[in-house]
Amino acid sequence: MVMEDYEIHITHRITEKEKQEFGEEHAKRYGFGSVKQWRTVMMIEANLGYKFSGSSYWDLKDFISKYFESAKRETFELSGGSLVVIFINKFGRL
Repeated sequence: MVMEDYEIHITHRITEKEKQEFGEEHAKRYGFGSVKQWRTVMMIEANLGYKFSGSSYWDLKDFISKYFESAKRETFELSGGSLVVIFINKFGRL
């Protein structure tokens, strides 16, 4: 599978400022998780449509790890693919 096989549709590019504000706001609101973890949650929610609905730090870790676990599975299913291709496909860029 080559890069031309992927179509990227961008409706809104999330800025660094938006990601940082989301991370800071959610870390403060929930009282657990780092800003970086909450930024990752934002990207998963925005790009894949999954919504975080947990109430603990472990729910947060599980939410993030489920995405990376599915990305690993897809990587092994692609012949000659790599994790970079998965990230470009799902996030539109690295």
